[in-house]
Amino acid sequence: MTVGVILGSVDHAAMAAASNSVYSRLILDDARLAPVLTALHGGIKDGVMAPQLHGLEHYWPPSLMAAAGTDGKVAAWLVGDGWRALKTCLLACKAVGRTPPHYRRG
Repeated sequence: MTVGVILGSVDHAAMAAASNSVYSRLILDDARLAPVLTALHGGIKDGVMAPQLHGLEHYWPPSLMAAAGTDGKVAAWLVGDGWRALKTCLLACKAVGRTPPHYRRG
């Protein structure tokens, strides 16, 4: 199985501590993600996973921060209010045929 690996994501705890004022990234080799790396390494060793670099993050951080300033659901996700808020935002945008605000550049 091919596994699309991202190397970073939002550090929700740091974002909450900074009150969403500065983007903070959690990198895959952070100790908090050790179980993820262990699982990936195990799958690779067992021959059931083939890693493929998918990128640093699934979003453009400056755009994400801009969206957080105008979209409460994005802001809530950044401080750890969970994937539910982001999923709700994405589903709402899909339902009305809009590009999610954090996917827009510029």
